[in-house]
This record gives sequence, C-alpha cells and structure tokens, in this order.
Amino acid sequence: GAADCGAARPDAVMLPPITQSQALQNILTSHPSCVFLEEGDVCSVCLEGFSGAAVGVVADSGKDSPMKELCLSRLQGLDPPIVALRCGHPLHVECAEAAVAAAGARHVRCPLCREPVT
Repeated sequence: GAADCGAARPDAVMLPPITQSQALQNILTSHPSCVFLEEGDVCSVCLEGFSGAAVGVVADSGKDSPMKELCLSRLQGLDPPIVALRCGHPLHVECAEAAVAAAGARHVRCPLCREPVT
C-alpha cells in the first residue's frame, strides 16, 4: 500500500529542485569512471543503436584518466553526440535533453540503473 512507498518513509531523502539548465550541465560535465558501451548496445531512451564509431572510441580509450577525458570529449563530438551519465551508461545528447525536459524541476535518474545523474 501507500505506506510501503519509498516517498512515504520519513527518512526518504528529498533532493532540492533543480533547473533544467543545471540538470543538463551536470549531465554534460559528468566524469564517470568508465563508459559501458559495447557493440550492439542501444540508447535506453530512443532504443536506437550506438554507432560503431562510438564503440571504437570507448574501446580505444583505455583505463587511464587522460584517455578517459579524451573519450568523453570524442563521444560528444560524434554524430549524433553521445554523453556518458555519471553511472557510466551512455545516452544520445538529444535523449538526455529530452529526459531533463520531461523531469521538469526534478532530478534525472539513469533510465537503466535508476541512479541519480543530475
């Protein structure tokens, strides 16, 4: 029932409202420790596959920090541009923008793992 809902718990953490521009900025500037992107993966918003170029960027990035920064920058430079959320799951930038718009003044969660990403 309603008493079992997480929002009904007195200890539930309520995040402060966030503007759409702040939320999008937080997404676009996130620095995940890794990017989960392999051949055949799809954007969890539009369900369209990611390009082979995107898979190649992630595969070539290695694990060290300078390469990771380059990887994130190169993903955003693709057509269509891709952003890696804080949790490491990728979305098309346009799909991230749509998620932010749909959330209004609420924080956005990853559509795959439900982690807060803004």
